Amino acid sequence: MAHLGERITDYLLDEMTELERTQADSHIRQCPECANKVEGFKSLYFRLQSVPAVEPPRRVVFETGKKAAPTRFWAWLSPAVSAVAASVLTVMFLAPPSNPPAAAPAPQWLAAELDKRDNENDKEIQRLRTELDLLGKEQLAAKKETFDTVVSLQLLAQRIPGKGE
Repeated sequence: MAHLGERITDYLLDEMTELERTQADSHIRQCPECANKVEGFKSLYFRLQSVPAVEPPRRVVFETGKKAAPTRFWAWLSPAVSAVAASVLTVMFLAPPSNPPAAAPAPQWLAAELDKRDNENDKEIQRLRTELDLLGKEQLAAKKETFDTVVSLQLLAQRIPGKGE
């Protein structure tokens, strides 16, 4: 399968056929680029779901076309700041490069401890991903159930004499 590209949303919202879903899962396990994109979109999707919908205040007025004239202070300060910035950049590029001291290798016990912590963190990340997938599926099921309930209520409302049209 090629990269998911624009099909990431279909994947996340479970709008793929069973075969497409299987192929996408296989591709994501093999392609770190697509796996990172899927994780990023999942994170963004869940963050957006948690943001409450808010109406903008009525008193906000957007004016365009008016440009404030620079004050006397800014008229002389802007060229002065530009000259100082140009001077600093010139000194930075012309200064000889400094050679930082070489880093000493980490002791073996430290490397072993870091590897152990990396493994523990990888296990925790995998557990959290699994939990997140489960919560996502539960949320999708709840959305579907809510939609089905709304449809049922609309059908019932149409059956009530004088209410549904």
